[in-house]
Amino acid sequence: MKKSITMQLFFFLSATVFLSCHKDTIVNNQKASEYFPNKIGNCWQYSVYDSSLQKQYDVTVSIIGTKKLIDGIDANIWQYQYPDKTDTNYVRLDVDTIKIYDKTRIETLQGLQFPLNTYVIPFKNGQRWDGKLLAVDSSYVTALTSISISAETFMNGFNIYHYYLGPNIEYIDNYGFISNIGIVKMYLNHYNFAPRNKQLWQLKKYILN
Repeated sequence: MKKSITMQLFFFLSATVFLSCHKDTIVNNQKASEYFPNKIGNCWQYSVYDSSLQKQYDVTVSIIGTKKLIDGIDANIWQYQYPDKTDTNYVRLDVDTIKIYDKTRIETLQGLQFPLNTYVIPFKNGQRWDGKLLAVDSSYVTALTSISISAETFMNGFNIYHYYLGPNIEYIDNYGFISNIGIVKMYLNHYNFAPRNKQLWQLKKYILN
């Protein structure tokens, strides 16, 4: 009974977080004005299957504000609302490069030199770039005619394959991207000092401006 009440509370809070991003001028599931949406008020809700937990749950990603980082330059705050926790990333556009930081990387100027992930936009078929993480950190882009998720099929997308190999760490990730919407599908395959974890993220709905 306690578990049932807890799950009901979680789904209510998830819906509240998602609906709180709604504005009268924003229409659900309508494309944004930006190629890579990064405006305050944007929200995405994903259905996630997590192999380590052997369960499916929803994650709501919301851009809730800005934060001036240690170098004096603003980054947008991306909040990830999980069933049992809240996580935060910091995202900024540097010329043609999206730089994504977690909490630990914004604590020092040196940390800002090593973004957790980078995207060079606009994406192009056959595009390659190296990230800033130590050891091997590379990305490769392939144009896709379509990207299918459980809710719908998106046309004219890109797959960004990201591979990172570090000390006792290996990330093998694929991100399905649609312009003016963002990441609509993710397959994350991570080994990080622990048993390998695989996650499939699929976009359910979005509110963008």
